[in-house]
Amino acid sequence: NNLDDVIRAAIKHVDPHLNEHVFNLTISEADLFINMDPALIMQVIINLLNNAVKYTHQGSTIDLRVTASDKTVCLEVADNGPGISDKALAKLFDLFYTSTDSPDAARGLGIGLALCKMIITIHKGEIYAKHQIPSGTIIGFTLPRMEIKVNE
Repeated sequence: NNLDDVIRAAIKHVDPHLNEHVFNLTISEADLFINMDPALIMQVIINLLNNAVKYTHQGSTIDLRVTASDKTVCLEVADNGPGISDKALAKLFDLFYTSTDSPDAARGLGIGLALCKMIITIHKGEIYAKHQIPSGTIIGFTLPRMEIKVNE
């Protein structure tokens, strides 16, 4: 499955408030084939983008960046919002954890990012979160690239 197609389908399902932000999509290569369940990976991408929309102010910048190496594909959602504390960052993927950093914390059940982690893990990938400098958060994941055999 081509990740590019999954990303473009996911964007159509993201919170409509995304259009109140500056959204940038950067994909390093057109053909990024991954052995994946497209519906599950689409849910992860939607969740990451929706979180960026939910936890940043109107007019902020949200970047979805995809880069690739020979063996892996890396997808990152970065925002320039208020960011989150080191303590919250460390627990971000724990089941039922909701950050008290945000006034909206009570709204979520805290299963979103934990579920994303499970989906990425079953796809033999890794998910991570880090601070964006000077402000904001980056949440990303890597997945193994599919080896395409060429007949010689």
